[in-house]
Amino acid sequence: MAYPHQGGYRLSLWDSNGTFVRGIWPENIEDGFAGLSDQTVQRSDNVVFLEPCQSCILLTERQGMELDDVFQSCADVNIVDGQPQSSRERCSGAGEFVDGLCRCDHLRSGPICQFKDYCTADDDCLNGGQCVEEVHSLIRKTCFCAFGYFGINCQLSAAPHIVPGEALGDCFNRDYPKNEWKFDSYGLFKNSCYEIEQLNKEDVVYYRTLEDEIEIILDYRTTTWVGIGWRPIGIDSSCRLFPWGPDSSSELNETAHSLTIQLQL
Repeated sequence: MAYPHQGGYRLSLWDSNGTFVRGIWPENIEDGFAGLSDQTVQRSDNVVFLEPCQSCILLTERQGMELDDVFQSCADVNIVDGQPQSSRERCSGAGEFVDGLCRCDHLRSGPICQFKDYCTADDDCLNGGQCVEEVHSLIRKTCFCAFGYFGINCQLSAAPHIVPGEALGDCFNRDYPKNEWKFDSYGLFKNSCYEIEQLNKEDVVYYRTLEDEIEIILDYRTTTWVGIGWRPIGIDSSCRLFPWGPDSSSELNETAHSLTIQLQL
């Protein structure tokens, strides 16, 4: 958290079906939350698990009593029986253990090669993309693509020519500088090429289908990031697969919008 919230924390282990396995901090889940006396405490400890647990979930809960809320996050874990023996097992199956260190395979990193990367250097990113390290991300190194390109390695580009009757560059400005005379939205794209969903006075979603792909433009007035996700029509706002723990609400407090995109593929 960016600042210490009032309240404590709780760590617990759940199986892949969302069934409670055991408490970690505190060990007895009925004791509530640990760390109530000091919201800035940092703790490390050795935890011994008596049984293996494949495809399990480590659930972290942090109280925010001043907000009357509990923050939750989870991680997928495999608790294995015994110590890894082979060189590759000691390096998460993605490297070799040599002279006390793991030498990771291409596109893997970390002390035991536990992190997956999409690139190791700028040369892995095509069309002028750059390899950028994000130390707090699940994927540690990612290609940041040049304008007009996308894909894991920036190998794809906007392809307006595949839309029947559309000339190359009619809908989306793939080149700088901006061309506000040809493209009426910010000099970057043409409104008439897209379906438009007006979410409120300031936030708009533009979208269209390109063969088997969806092209989406999020036009939001914001000072932070915007996320987009997918879920089936009819599912409610609760997180269906999350292992809800004690005292947790099954309803999410969302400041989100829902829209239905009709695909014609």
